Amino acid sequence: MTSDILQALASIDLLRNLPATAIHQLSQFAKTRTVRAGETIFCQGEPSPYCFGVLSGEVLIQRVSKDRRFAPKVLSVLGAGSFFGESSFFEESPRAAMASASRDGELVAIVGAKFRDWLKREPGIGQGLLMDMLSNSLERLQQTSGDLSVIYGVARLLGSPRPFAETLTATLDFVKNSLEGLDEIVFYQRSAYWEEFEPIRALPHATDIPVLPIHNRLVSEARVASGAVLLNSEELRQAIVDIKLPWQNFASIVLVPLMDRDQAGHPLEGLLLLASRDTPQAFSPNSLLLLSAISSQLTEAVSRQRRQNEAQAQDRLSQSRRSFTP
Repeated sequence: MTSDILQALASIDLLRNLPATAIHQLSQFAKTRTVRAGETIFCQGEPSPYCFGVLSGEVLIQRVSKDRRFAPKVLSVLGAGSFFGESSFFEESPRAAMASASRDGELVAIVGAKFRDWLKREPGIGQGLLMDMLSNSLERLQQTSGDLSVIYGVARLLGSPRPFAETLTATLDFVKNSLEGLDEIVFYQRSAYWEEFEPIRALPHATDIPVLPIHNRLVSEARVASGAVLLNSEELRQAIVDIKLPWQNFASIVLVPLMDRDQAGHPLEGLLLLASRDTPQAFSPNSLLLLSAISSQLTEAVSRQRRQNEAQAQDRLSQSRRSFTP
């Protein structure tokens, strides 16, 4: 046993308040494990002999559909200090979800059966630990409930029979007021006539928002992004400066692509830019996950509106042709 495993256990949020003697006891049945990006930590449905703490890197918790046509649903994104796989504390029941590494990192794994035995031998410490675990679970449940209410609210607004311009404004306003620390939103849509993306809506309202040329670095990034991304790199920040959007000194900026995968030629329907003036941590991994879910709803609404406009344009053209037929 080395001091490394002791430090590893003490760095996990759920365990850091345990006395040194308890950490020493836990270290007898714990070990560290290196993981690579894309590596599966455990599969949904398999037994759960271990629970894990994240020392570094990032872990995705995903629910896998029985229908393989559907991609796994990301439930949460866990960073350093997080704890997961708690079901092994109680029994080696099948995992309810899959865990995989989205970044290279290191985990600490604890043998669940031995942990259960230890809790029985140390009821005083174990009671406090179980209460902390319950508190963490309730916090996650509240986060999930809040996210679901936002997703439901967006779906309800976008499904309104009101004109699309009104529903879009109401939706963006709802999102802005649902995410703490979010100060600015700009909604860009691909132009039907020019090689650019036009600013359709901005909150707060502004009339001097620049267009995005099709070769702008932000558009290129949106085309390859798999979801909402923080604009951390100097190159992406420079793209904000290049279009003269006055956000270069903002604390955090997020790019959200609106990608219609069914459109082979031009899948990028539009994009969202969101910014926080003074809060560097305004966009957590889980809020980026929420924005990615909202982007799917917005993309569907934008694509539906585009198809309706194209159908109306075809009808007008047909009527015009008939009117000139002798």
